[in-house]
Amino acid sequence: MSRKYAFNLAASVLTFFMGFSHFFVPLFLPWEQHAADLYAPISWALYAMNFSFSYLLTLGGILTYVSFNHIAIRKWIVGGMASFWIAGGVYQLVIPFPLDEARWILPVISFVIAILYLAVLFPLEKVEQQ
Repeated sequence: MSRKYAFNLAASVLTFFMGFSHFFVPLFLPWEQHAADLYAPISWALYAMNFSFSYLLTLGGILTYVSFNHIAIRKWIVGGMASFWIAGGVYQLVIPFPLDEARWILPVISFVIAILYLAVLFPLEKVEQQ
């Protein structure tokens, strides 16, 4: 197994599970209790954005895995996913998560996954073997 394949596999699996697990975040955190006090369209948007985010990451994890052997497609999908994680990490540094327990782990996770994706894009060995 090449290093690029291992990094792609790791980034794909982490992205997939991050997305899949987010489908269930409203069930594990007291969203319903707090969302009830929000203006109805904002409450709806909260759930809609979580669903879209979950779907994007779940699909992104799958697409980065299946596109590995298609170099032109891989560059666009993997580059897009790397930019997604970088943007998320920067956002989390500028506007930190409001709970101290997760304030620093979230951007770290974002940047680790971004680095895994970037490692797939750039040659790691002198002669790259696919």
